[in-house]
Amino acid sequence: MRLAFAALLLLSATPAFADAVTYKGTLGDREIVVEIIEPVGGRFTYIDQGGDIPLDPAASPDGMFYFAEEGPCGETACVPNSEGVADMPPRAATWALDITDDGRSLMGTRTSESKKAIVETVELIEVGRRALTTEEPTPFGLHDRSAILSYDMTQPLTPDNAAYESVLFSLPKVEGRRETYTHDTTVTYMIDPRTKFEFPRITSLDDGSDPAVMNAKLEEMQNRLSLSALDCLAFVYAAWGQTNDFNYAGGHLADIDYETIQVSNLTPNLISWTQSGSTYCVGAHPYNHYDVHNYNVRTGAPLTERDIFSAWVPREYGSMDVVAPEVLAAAGPDDYFSWGPSQELIDYVQANTDKAALYGDDAELLEACASDEALADNMTVRYLPDDQIMFVLSGFPHVIGVCNGDLFAVPALDIAQFMHASAENFFPSLAH
Repeated sequence: MRLAFAALLLLSATPAFADAVTYKGTLGDREIVVEIIEPVGGRFTYIDQGGDIPLDPAASPDGMFYFAEEGPCGETACVPNSEGVADMPPRAATWALDITDDGRSLMGTRTSESKKAIVETVELIEVGRRALTTEEPTPFGLHDRSAILSYDMTQPLTPDNAAYESVLFSLPKVEGRRETYTHDTTVTYMIDPRTKFEFPRITSLDDGSDPAVMNAKLEEMQNRLSLSALDCLAFVYAAWGQTNDFNYAGGHLADIDYETIQVSNLTPNLISWTQSGSTYCVGAHPYNHYDVHNYNVRTGAPLTERDIFSAWVPREYGSMDVVAPEVLAAAGPDDYFSWGPSQELIDYVQANTDKAALYGDDAELLEACASDEALADNMTVRYLPDDQIMFVLSGFPHVIGVCNGDLFAVPALDIAQFMHASAENFFPSLAH
């Protein structure tokens, strides 16, 4: 959905839109970050709070910006029109900002729409700008880009590409619990006070190596997950697609603040952790999940099953047939294969899984969770101390998410026949 802005009609002759410009500064006594597209408005948030607030366009004289700050919809405001769009959102305040001679600073006031009409000073300085790319040149387009950055790992969260988000995540995180694995290998869980969930950082490694590369990746992943939480927190405004049809949704962290994130093993070469919970903001189903993340500590890159297991094979989507080597070799960049355990590895897992303990006598659950097809599509691994490997089911959606979870653990040496010779770089017992 898109919010219709009558003010844009006054500006329809504008030949091109300017850059998206990010400003950092203060509103009253609180720090804020603002992103503006001239002349179509923008967004802002309080840095200590997060959650974008729309700045809708208003006719502005030369040398000034005027914005109407939206108020949240609630149960009675933001009635959708025949197209499902709330085109008369409540107004919380009016912004009037003067542009300095060099064009890099904005100064002015925010006047609330309350009976007392509270006036606060706004002082901003430009900290970044970027050319508009694929997003729609509206406040929604700016906000939606942050939502996309929450999962699009190809777009870096850097000041050049994401100035607004970089300022947002300049707020220091606080230390949580600390865990020790082997000797001097330790993890500290860090917490963004706005989104509240814990996420690991490597504090030290046995061999004294520098974990900076992996920690940078962990910082990025935590920030992207926080963007998802803050997207839901902000979903109380018409500009973001909210109407009173969705008054039950938004205004919270989508239960991401209740995520359970636990490192299962850390060595100088690998880190393995699980992330589980049930998150929901708006939609047909919650996201019930038990996800596994394995990374190469040295490079900060994902450590995939294909990196470790020779018995990890490509299949055509929806098929148990393994793709022939010559077909795989001739495949183009747009060809899609589903990689998973070979039939031999599936047979091994089937033979060693205690199905009675996991599924009881529920034949329907047994078929859904433990068929060969289920393992081919949903089996993964996580890593434990002392070169132990845990077989895991992950990725079952919705109600069938009950299938997700651990199957059994086994020493790496016991399944060496399924692994690449190079796996000994991550599991020293394989070298003996």
